[in-house]
Amino acid sequence: METNRANISFGRSIYINLGEQVVTQVLEEMKAARQTVAFTSFQLPEHPLEISDMIRLVKLARSYEVDLVPDIAHKDLTKENIALLKNAGLSYLRLDEFGDEAFIERCGKSFTLVVNASTFTQREYKLLERLGFSRQIIACHNYYPKVYSGISLSKFADINQKLKALGVKVLAFIPGDEPLRGPLHEGLPTVETHRNMDTRLAICELIAANTDMILVGDTYINESTQKVMKDFQEGFVSLKAEAPAELRGKVLHDRIDASDFVYRVLGTRGSALLGGEVSTTTRAVGEINQANVRYGRYQGEIEIAKEELPADERQNVVGYILPSEIAVFTALPEGFGIQLEVE
Repeated sequence: METNRANISFGRSIYINLGEQVVTQVLEEMKAARQTVAFTSFQLPEHPLEISDMIRLVKLARSYEVDLVPDIAHKDLTKENIALLKNAGLSYLRLDEFGDEAFIERCGKSFTLVVNASTFTQREYKLLERLGFSRQIIACHNYYPKVYSGISLSKFADINQKLKALGVKVLAFIPGDEPLRGPLHEGLPTVETHRNMDTRLAICELIAANTDMILVGDTYINESTQKVMKDFQEGFVSLKAEAPAELRGKVLHDRIDASDFVYRVLGTRGSALLGGEVSTTTRAVGEINQANVRYGRYQGEIEIAKEELPADERQNVVGYILPSEIAVFTALPEGFGIQLEVE
């Protein structure tokens, strides 16, 4: 099935304890990247907030056209505070734990409810359904500051499968870059194996596991990570490769009826031959081939091996994706393009 890229959005996290200058910098980067959702916490133990602090951050984010998904303690969600936050422009509210029905109804009438993906129960869903809020639920996974406390990818996928069956959108986190958020400074991923993983691969795995919104848990990301997120937003990933000049820098797309064996580059059938040697040895994953004259009507078509394939004298070897990039290439969800870059 082709991935619906339009349903995947990216965002960041901001924390008021880092100071308004840092928060503003992140919001400026988000606006430039056309990212519209940011996570924040209004209940950091080391930095207690007044309602006035919360309102100021909500208004600051909205001035950059960014909606906050805040984690707020129940004690702060009085009727008065709910009204103040709504009037300040807050659209989302994360409920880490459910309160009584009257409290949920009060919150749901003012905000899109964001539930805890890991603890959300069928009973809670039925409650939201009865109150008329079930069609706009977002399930937000936790991030895990403590190393080895994150969930496995298989558990993450299982949780998401159940949530998607209910029609719930899923939000999850990837770690950021140095300086990582304290007090542990070990990254803030949802999936444990993503803590030190190539960001591109982590994003591919989250998308493949039915994630709709991908946010960076830490505050800071470097220019390289910003580019990765921008590329994914535009529907492709950049991969380092040895390839003819004619293929570099262009975004290549696979067919909608994608093969499990090769990435068939659209629009290349009938194109000029790019040279290369005739295929005489086993084609490795990531090898870039072009159909030569022996392939008749398919001459000129470019394909990239997704699996190890036998030699084929009808194909010329014109390049290859670097071995360091193969994991990302093979994990790329269907529907995403590839931009080949020379190292």
